Amino acid sequence: KETEKQTREYRNSTRGFSLTLPQELSIKENNEGDGTYTIVLEDTAGEKSFQIFFTPYLGDTITQSRILKDVPSGKFTAPVEIVIGGCTRALMLLSEGPLGRLREIWFLHDGFLYEITTYEHLDVWLANIIQTWRFP
Repeated sequence: KETEKQTREYRNSTRGFSLTLPQELSIKENNEGDGTYTIVLEDTAGEKSFQIFFTPYLGDTITQSRILKDVPSGKFTAPVEIVIGGCTRALMLLSEGPLGRLREIWFLHDGFLYEITTYEHLDVWLANIIQTWRFP
């Protein structure tokens, strides 16, 4: 069963957050420079993956113009507010672009913008992982 699979904790020392992940996910961290990182988490079969992107951000709200910067097609659903990890307010939306329909979760924390992205059909899988997100 899915719930019986082994898990492990991932800690990001750069931004100080942690997640509980399925054991089979590999983690690739890429320092893009200037405080910006991309982290790709993928299973060995290449069937399930998601990406965490974070970058310094001066604003205290996520604007539509900021979303358009990262979703240049302009094709996305109206963001819905959700709570992840029990206390972090986030925006969830579906975008459409060259990679197809993507589930995106955006939030701000401690001067950084976080964007978490996966394919739409992996919604529930991602939601179960993201609910374990914790900042110290």
